[in-house]
Amino acid sequence: MKLTGILFVAISIITGCSQNCKEKIARIYSTNRKALENEREVNSFSLRLSYIPTAVLTHKDGKDAQAAPQDAAYYYFKLQVVCPEENNPGNGNTTPLYYGLDSLFATRETQPFANPVSVEPVITGNRKRFEYLLVFAQKDFPPGTPIKVVFFDRLFTNTKQVFVFDRKKIDEIETLQCYANEA
Repeated sequence: MKLTGILFVAISIITGCSQNCKEKIARIYSTNRKALENEREVNSFSLRLSYIPTAVLTHKDGKDAQAAPQDAAYYYFKLQVVCPEENNPGNGNTTPLYYGLDSLFATRETQPFANPVSVEPVITGNRKRFEYLLVFAQKDFPPGTPIKVVFFDRLFTNTKQVFVFDRKKIDEIETLQCYANEA
């Protein structure tokens, strides 16, 4: 009887914590959107780089376990580029928009810097909007400093864009991931 009661309480706490954790993640993200998203207009192109919590990518549904430890060793970002109609690189040869992208991103503006572990194009079905999932190893960012993602943009604006994120806010969300069963 005692074991059943303890088990019921434990399941109730875990279920409640999962919901509370999801709400905390959403609240922290919403409250600190400026520290977790960077958006700018450059040469009529709209660029937005957003931090994506690990749990958003690693949990498919409520039955999934917590994020695997190797997933928690990375920071995930989504780059969205919206092109003006008159200067749309999607109208010509699109090969450069999908291959060799890892060399366009770095953790610093000068050497030595680390490139992302992975850059994956996200097919949107829209010839004016391009999206990319960027995966950086957490160890590649110096501890105790803001997270800086540098985009050496030779595809759209031919400029260097530096996006700075509040590492404390990102780490605050990431520490909640270990308690969330679903995000």
